[in-house]
Amino acid sequence: MYRKLFLSFVLIISSFCSLIAQSQRELIYKEIGTVKLKMVIYTPEQMTASDTLPAMIFFFGGGWETGNIIQFQYYAENYAKKGLITILADYRISSVHGTTPFESLKDAKSAVRYLKQHAKDLQIDTTRLIASGGSAGGHLAAACFTNETIDEDTDPMEYTSKPKVLVLFNPVVDNSVNGYGYDRLGDRWEEFSPLHNVRSPFPPTIFFLGTKDNIIPVATGQLFKQEVEAIGGRCDLKLYESVGHGFFNQAEYRDRVILDVDTFLQSVNCLAQDERIPQTITFPLITARYVGDEDFDPRATASSGLPVEYTSGDTNVAVVSDGKIRIMGKGSTVITARQSGNDKFCPAAAVLRILVVLDQDDVSENYWLDINFTRDSTMWKNAFPPMTMNGLNLQSAPSGDYIGYSCTGAFGKFAVSGYSYTPYNSDNLNEQFIYAFRLGTGSSSHWTFPVIPDAGAIRMHLLCGNSATDGEFVLQKSMGDNQWEDFNPVIKIVAPANGLSTRTFPIEKELNLEGPVQLRVKGPATKNVHIYAITISKNANSALQDNLMNKFEMNLKGRSFEIKADDQEYTAKIFNSAGLKIVTLKKGQTFTFVSPGVYLVQVETAEVTFTKKIAVF
Repeated sequence: MYRKLFLSFVLIISSFCSLIAQSQRELIYKEIGTVKLKMVIYTPEQMTASDTLPAMIFFFGGGWETGNIIQFQYYAENYAKKGLITILADYRISSVHGTTPFESLKDAKSAVRYLKQHAKDLQIDTTRLIASGGSAGGHLAAACFTNETIDEDTDPMEYTSKPKVLVLFNPVVDNSVNGYGYDRLGDRWEEFSPLHNVRSPFPPTIFFLGTKDNIIPVATGQLFKQEVEAIGGRCDLKLYESVGHGFFNQAEYRDRVILDVDTFLQSVNCLAQDERIPQTITFPLITARYVGDEDFDPRATASSGLPVEYTSGDTNVAVVSDGKIRIMGKGSTVITARQSGNDKFCPAAAVLRILVVLDQDDVSENYWLDINFTRDSTMWKNAFPPMTMNGLNLQSAPSGDYIGYSCTGAFGKFAVSGYSYTPYNSDNLNEQFIYAFRLGTGSSSHWTFPVIPDAGAIRMHLLCGNSATDGEFVLQKSMGDNQWEDFNPVIKIVAPANGLSTRTFPIEKELNLEGPVQLRVKGPATKNVHIYAITISKNANSALQDNLMNKFEMNLKGRSFEIKADDQEYTAKIFNSAGLKIVTLKKGQTFTFVSPGVYLVQVETAEVTFTKKIAVF
């Protein structure tokens, strides 16, 4: 009795305070023995004592084992500013309370019932009560509606635990043997699993999921949407490309997530329509800068014409000063451009760019200027404008000028800047190839290069993602018919064990091979993906003979090929992209290619041997 009077007093005082300023308050919504579970409640600044507002309760994720209520603090504060009452709810977890997922669900349902029981004092419109959560917290939000059997005995059962709207972030909706959590639920998994208890009328739902989520497959989200729609409900499945589990926690995705949630909540009358004009930000890619460079304007513009604000993710690399970027030190940082809007324009979704800062000493004529990444970027092939051949990414602009492309992925970032080199199908092969790629795990894993003429030095940047074990690789050459052999002596490449560091290790191996050869990197049998960037220079001896190549004219009309040379006798061998010889030509002979592709022509005379690359269409 005393506890109820005390809570009522707290609620009355808190309601009074909300008339004066924005309120963030804590209260205990449930006691189980010595355990006290709290709520943190945010109310809009403009709320008055006569208002009744929509409410949104958030449940944190962590597999019902870990986590805490601050996970959704950013979103709670954001939606309180937009006119909702928002609640961060605690619940029992195994790492703290030694409980099972069943107790977690009991607490979540108790929290929803508490909001309904005290709706008048809290000024909540229960017809617009939104339940939200991420991962296991997303499960709890959904299961508050789908579960009919798991309840706390002391709950006021006259109040239902069913929310009116669901906002779910990569939620655990399948608890079957093919889903998540089955091992902790036993034969009670089915009553616990939202996917297996979809019933009409189902609340309007938005379901966020990354296409690279390693816990919740895209197929599960699609199946949940299908089940909801089959009974006449609404489920908006929002798939975020190439991102993993928990992406909504990352700052770079929050603005986009909020825009999607805003649109959804407006459509179900839980958020006031924004009548302002939408705006977007255009933000060009940032080329590499050097330590000591002057402050520079990143040149982002908003479609509204309003000024853009910048933030730097790493102030040791760069800071923002008077709207410009000031270089502080070597490294890389994410520069974020935002426009918060005004009375006429809506806020714009943030746009991110990676800034790479180098020392002048990093410059090398035949080398990548800088590479910086953490773990694995899953967006390389989508985010970069590559020239592609045989599945390889030759990262360049069509002209060959590498002006500084960058991207962010599910686990980190990758950036390369300020390098110019010869495109793949050019005759000038002094810098023949630049690759950016990932080599998977397992002793049989390998990466194969297209055929390379007159290879000189092979230069690499590499990172071992394993903190305990070096990644050891072997460079091999093709013998044709998918047969490979090691060099003699064996060329080994070792990526030092380096955990999650962004440091890369430069390695150079001399090849000095004459004629066309196809190479591959094989191994290792470790458990982490290893990431590389590679250049292969032209054999120095061959480079000295370039002046003699001008005596030969190679003509390709359609697919008919011939070599014209004044008085030079020669033999020409033509190799396909796998390094296999397909024909030998003598002076005056022509050859017709059967298939389009990239071919190498090796010309031998008494004075010189050289190689040229041709593209047949």
